[in-house]
Amino acid sequence: MTTVNTDLTSMAGGLILGVVGPFFLMMIVLNSALSGSAGKFAPSAISMTVAFCIMSFGPVTDAAINPARTLGPAIGTGDYSQVLPYIIAQFVGAAVAATAYRFIFAQKFGDEMQGNAEEPAF
Repeated sequence: MTTVNTDLTSMAGGLILGVVGPFFLMMIVLNSALSGSAGKFAPSAISMTVAFCIMSFGPVTDAAINPARTLGPAIGTGDYSQVLPYIIAQFVGAAVAATAYRFIFAQKFGDEMQGNAEEPAF
């Protein structure tokens, strides 16, 4: 079950980490895979980010950095007491990363797809 370890941090601290982890993960996915800047190393960059988040935030938040990781144990145990705050925090972190990518890293709207668009096969 996904819970905040209150011996290590407060509930607010756990929710902040619930925003920071998905922010890092989404930012790496967007900057490596979507923009194509990492090339063949994009899967390695993404998996290393997941490993970093698990090692850093795991003892505090049970490594909940995506909604599936939060919902799976909740469905298995039937305890949904802390699911909603976690899911809201994860979506906020991902939305902030997507917004930052759109307005900081992408040169203009549609720039992230430049060069990757293929002509129709028919």
